[in-house]
Amino acid sequence: MKTKIILVLVVVLFFAPSPLLAKKGGHPPKDLRQKIFSTVWTRSLKTGPSAKRYFPESASPYVGNGKVFAGTHSSNFYAINEADGKILWIFRSNGPIASQPIADESTVYFGNNKGTVYALDASSGDKRWEYFVGGEILGQPALQGNSLYVVTTSREVYCLDAESGSERWNVYIKGFENRFTMRGISPVVAAGERLYIGFADGQVVALSSGGGSVVWSLNLAEGNPVFKDVDAAIAVEGGSLYVVGYFGYLAKLAAGSGQVVWKKEVKSGADMVLDGSLIYVSSTDGRVVAFDKGSGVRQWEVALNSGALSAPGLIGGYLVVGAENGRGFVFDKNDGRVLQTLSLTSGVWGNPFPGDSRVYLLSGSGKVYSIQSILQST
Repeated sequence: MKTKIILVLVVVLFFAPSPLLAKKGGHPPKDLRQKIFSTVWTRSLKTGPSAKRYFPESASPYVGNGKVFAGTHSSNFYAINEADGKILWIFRSNGPIASQPIADESTVYFGNNKGTVYALDASSGDKRWEYFVGGEILGQPALQGNSLYVVTTSREVYCLDAESGSERWNVYIKGFENRFTMRGISPVVAAGERLYIGFADGQVVALSSGGGSVVWSLNLAEGNPVFKDVDAAIAVEGGSLYVVGYFGYLAKLAAGSGQVVWKKEVKSGADMVLDGSLIYVSSTDGRVVAFDKGSGVRQWEVALNSGALSAPGLIGGYLVVGAENGRGFVFDKNDGRVLQTLSLTSGVWGNPFPGDSRVYLLSGSGKVYSIQSILQST
């Protein structure tokens, strides 16, 4: 058992989606020098004692009720004033935090790498409840009504009462095979009476949100000899699902049956953005690609040559993508033109979180950026 654990750790460190997965060489595209976004404030958070970089290095931020919520590997969870970047309160959890939080009007929820789910008072940071689920929680929980859904790296899905933290049900999702995987996991996505989750073996499942029974299961990565992970959140729109993974494809599925409508080549572990007729994806080879939702045909793509990329963030008529080399790129969402580059001083790893007129980024070094739109959105 010890030998197996050591081997898995070695593989994770050598194959994590860092500079190793982003193509080197070339130059970032020149921007059109338009002044669209500017940095309003930055805030450095404690990142923890480890200097090793692995994915996810830090949790993506979440914004609600005038606060930016974020956790880091220091085990600290932060509430930051959205207006000026001042830290309002800090909560100390029992382990590193890689899970993006989620919040309602009064409570913020998150999980950590020690397998503990927390519910905190959003105003004060006081703990309302905690619940131990065992496996690491790397994906964002889903909140639907009074139910909180959590998935662990040990493939267990939990439904907790959001008010009390009591367990309603849990299920284990049997996988297709045991293989070396990336360090990450798709979050739970709740839509209607279904939960949609992707796993490290390329499996995508639809569960009943009422009791956790499997409605359908699909192996999207069949035939891939290397990494099969579905780490990005499954995007749901109408009766369609969009799934992307390290197995090399973006796939459109029928939500009711899991039937594949189309598959197009691209490799990614970052969340997608859907807008109008397009899907936007950051690929592991350092490109931003726009696909047509209906056909899957590529509409445009841009090679950034800037290392590993964050997921795209959409605000108004613009896409914002953070890069490992410390740059932020602002695109015209329609044709992929790079309109502006931003200096972020440290590489961005978490997913951008778009607000009304701002985008929030959290870097692997624990710095939060608040970037303000200064032009009228199109």
